[in-house]
Amino acid sequence: MNILIDNFITQVSTQSLYFYNELKKNNNIETYYWPSKNISTYDIFDDTNPDLFISHCANLGYELASYLDDNNNKDIIIALSTSGINPKKLIKLEDEFSKDMKFKVFFFGRQDIKLSK
Repeated sequence: MNILIDNFITQVSTQSLYFYNELKKNNNIETYYWPSKNISTYDIFDDTNPDLFISHCANLGYELASYLDDNNNKDIIIALSTSGINPKKLIKLEDEFSKDMKFKVFFFGRQDIKLSK
């Protein structure tokens, strides 16, 4: 299994580095860290071919959506941190994913937000 972890470090959270360092200890998993958006989405995804992509809701962008659509990668699992996200914005994001759910998307965080699924 290949896991790609996006850099979503903030002044108060190093969650993405924690995930990377802990998953790296497992010899059955290939774990990659995306340190900078200076590396294009297409390059990092082509190089790592992830089965699981871990990121933050605020890091999602057009290039990622375009890559996933262009490559028709329906088997990828996307796990998104919700830390610091406004509940209304999160519900809107979930609605967007629900419209054309080609991917398995999971949200994780401390907020108790009632999503539709």
